[in-house]
Amino acid sequence: QSIPYFLQLLHVPLPKDSLHIKSVLLYNTGLCYARMGLYDKSISYLKQAFSYSVKNSDRKDVLLRIYNELGLAYQYKGQYEQAAFYHYMLLRSIGQPDEKNYQYVIDASNRLAVMQLNFNLTDRAVHYFNRAEILAQQFEDTSMLAQILVNKGVAYNDLGKTHLAELYYRRGYSLAQRKAYKEVMHTAARNLANLLVKQDKPEEALGYAQNAFSLSAATEDYDGQINTRHTLGYIYYKLKQYKKAESYLTEAQNMTYKMGLTGNTSNAHEVLAHVYAAQGRYREAFEQEQIFARMNDSLRGTANAAAVNALEVKYNVAQKDKGLLQQQLFITHQKNRLKTNQLWLAGVSLLTVSLLFLLTGIYRRNRHKQKLQASLLHNMRQEQELNRLRSQVEGEEQERKRMARELHDGISSQLYALRMYVLALKSKPDGILTTGDMDEVLRQLEEAGKEVRTTAQNLTPDLVQREGLAMAVEAFCKKTEKYTGLEVQFFTFGRIPRFEPVVELSLYRMVQELIQNVLKHGQASHVLVQLSCENSLLNITIEDDGIGLDKSEKEYHEGSGLAGIANRISALNGQMDIKSIPGEGTAVYLELNIDTLSSVESVI
Repeated sequence: QSIPYFLQLLHVPLPKDSLHIKSVLLYNTGLCYARMGLYDKSISYLKQAFSYSVKNSDRKDVLLRIYNELGLAYQYKGQYEQAAFYHYMLLRSIGQPDEKNYQYVIDASNRLAVMQLNFNLTDRAVHYFNRAEILAQQFEDTSMLAQILVNKGVAYNDLGKTHLAELYYRRGYSLAQRKAYKEVMHTAARNLANLLVKQDKPEEALGYAQNAFSLSAATEDYDGQINTRHTLGYIYYKLKQYKKAESYLTEAQNMTYKMGLTGNTSNAHEVLAHVYAAQGRYREAFEQEQIFARMNDSLRGTANAAAVNALEVKYNVAQKDKGLLQQQLFITHQKNRLKTNQLWLAGVSLLTVSLLFLLTGIYRRNRHKQKLQASLLHNMRQEQELNRLRSQVEGEEQERKRMARELHDGISSQLYALRMYVLALKSKPDGILTTGDMDEVLRQLEEAGKEVRTTAQNLTPDLVQREGLAMAVEAFCKKTEKYTGLEVQFFTFGRIPRFEPVVELSLYRMVQELIQNVLKHGQASHVLVQLSCENSLLNITIEDDGIGLDKSEKEYHEGSGLAGIANRISALNGQMDIKSIPGEGTAVYLELNIDTLSSVESVI
């Protein structure tokens, strides 16, 4: 009922300096549309409010409210990259929270944690929940504390710690019940119902689910209303009351698509597939399962999670000035290396002078030493050749394992889906295949073919040849962060020149192997990859915050393939240095002379 009045006020002429009034009217209009579940209209008005609010730096509180509502609206629509952007902008604008703005920090932290849960990044979610819980306790905000307790239960449930999950659900439900927070009671009751039904207690779960359903009518949480219907549908499925299950699940789907909340339908499709299968409606079950697979891949996958992770990295860099810090560390390292080289030069000079005094008296003995050294040098060359061959074999074995993973995760899953479809066709009662059936088989075969071509293209890093070393390493870092959860930061200093293809490919393989060592041995959460070019020197740095080395450098070389990298660096007339502190991390430095790289034959 408020919207017509706000719209009418928006058309009233205002003085040119009334930016604050204009932004507040637009914000309230967008807020009303959001409470009605009309998020597209809400976003439109909130963005107009944002354009006026940023021009009025005196009223920061309005801008914070706009960030908060825009993030929430995009999150309900399942557009997580845009949602994360506005949540991080809010956190960046506030800095250290106080009595006036702490609620915005709690809201943003809580919602960012929920998004991390959607992407199965549970450890990061717990980090944000803990931050929100500390603030809620600090400012004695029981409303937010009750919601956070319930959300932490979700995180522990995802980690498989169901006893902790149930504890937090019940704590949040009890606090919300004492304070009459209906929305939190609704969420806690629904989550308890989900947990109990997964523990094979559907009768007990039904009571909580029905309680949540009755509470949902009194809230404006449309996302929660949809999820409650999902829960009831799943419980009735477990109780083998398939008609009731189908009714609640289809109602949830209709609400979801009507409101445009496309990020909240995959679970209903999965359970509906089981409901249809239990009733012998196999074709409908297969269709629902396919929809679920596509939506789940899209949500968990890929662009959304990568975009949110990228925004988090940008936010952290902006807050802590990491770029400047890493540059200072690089300069300090170069100075230390120069000082070390000077000490070595002084020592070698002193040794040379001493040898000149002794040379006359030990001439015959020196000849014997020369023969012995020649023999040792021959043995060392043989050992280096063996190490090179060993490294080559290890690299080929790693490549075969990577190919096996791609074949299993990509092509194998495509062929399994095709097998399921063919089995469904085979079991058709009439035994007659239609043109549509064959078209679907051909379509799935084409998808499998595309997957084969993609796997073949991944066998050689074409990006190295097309764009050069820096672009190829940056792309590999992004890919590693995207699929492993390891936070990889990439920096370049100076202009990285192009080299002969065989040299660039050799350097690229070394970086690959060093990052793989971090993943395999380091137990790290962050890694820094840095390329710099200064005074005809190319420096490559890989630093991590893992467990470090607790054994000799020689043993570590032999155990993780660093000996092979050392041989290849030596073939490129370069140097490799390793620094490690147990419990704090490891740093590997590669230094090469640019002027000599073009004349070196690389050993890949």
